[in-house]
Amino acid sequence: LLVARDSSSTALEVVRCQKDPLFGKVPPHVTLVFPRPASQIPEDIFTRIPCGDLPALTNLEFVDIQLSHDNYLWLVPSNESSKRLDTWHRTLMTTLGAQLTPYSPHLTLGRNASTEDVAFAKASVATPLSLQFDSVMLEEFGDDDISVPLAQISTKALIETDRLFLRPWDHFDAAALVELSQRPGMTDFSSGAYQDMD
Repeated sequence: LLVARDSSSTALEVVRCQKDPLFGKVPPHVTLVFPRPASQIPEDIFTRIPCGDLPALTNLEFVDIQLSHDNYLWLVPSNESSKRLDTWHRTLMTTLGAQLTPYSPHLTLGRNASTEDVAFAKASVATPLSLQFDSVMLEEFGDDDISVPLAQISTKALIETDRLFLRPWDHFDAAALVELSQRPGMTDFSSGAYQDMD
């Protein structure tokens, strides 16, 4: 998940708290890779791709709010931001050895939505909207669909180094956890709670 900075997503949360059942369980985000078992994600995935050659994800522009074909309420990025997200998606999927499937970059604002919900969202969230994204997070769903972070890296650190990587914290022994949490841009999630990354 590409996780939005709290301070830039306030207007989104006004909509999400009413329309998204995952509000308070999963942070506002753009999905970069479709969910898959942690065992299918190599521990060194970010050493296998040229992170420094990929487009920056720290700031993205969103230009419209739409109803998807399956009634999700989507905040849709601009063409330029969509291309950046698609580049990351394709690179990650290829690195995972996964088959490419249709990918429509978006940030979900609600589910089981209607045209009335689209009108409500457009009245609440002014577009075009520039959002800041702090980090890329690996997660798993815990009880009651609550997002449980496994590892997280800041978007800035991800671009600036080719040696940082993500992998689930529960795959490590205690010494490895300490070593990982001390790397620049990394957060220790041994507490199992989502934390904002300033």
